[in-house]
Amino acid sequence: ADAMQYFTAGGSSTPYEEQFSQEQALVMKRDYAGALALYEQRIAAAPGEPRVRIAAADLYMTHGANPARAAELLREVQRSPQAATGHDVYASNKLADLYLGPLGEPRRALVEFRRLIERYPGSTAAKHARLALANLKEEMIRDHTSS
Repeated sequence: ADAMQYFTAGGSSTPYEEQFSQEQALVMKRDYAGALALYEQRIAAAPGEPRVRIAAADLYMTHGANPARAAELLREVQRSPQAATGHDVYASNKLADLYLGPLGEPRRALVEFRRLIERYPGSTAAKHARLALANLKEEMIRDHTSS
């Protein structure tokens, strides 16, 4: 949870408090499909609720092996009027990770970093986004010149 605190601009709570105990119990038993099915039921029943989407997205990214569904849920969090700043920052950072990693769309990661900088200009999250943006641009230039 340390990385979480790191990115939420100092927010004190994790994006999903201990409210998904059924799902967490299934994850402990390695029944990831069962946990994801429960999350999907909650998602359908709670339009716009950010915490359940973040929890499900985290599981889709790790054991659910479905980065595309994770990205979809994180984009829903970004659009949700119920999302707190911490949820939004977390969703943007995780989306950037997905674009840089399994989804292989680095240009879309640039967009996420710029979004963080524009929305939360003085925050720790924006500071990290600026660094990530600079590193990513350098990397893209290097890749382009070496190919």
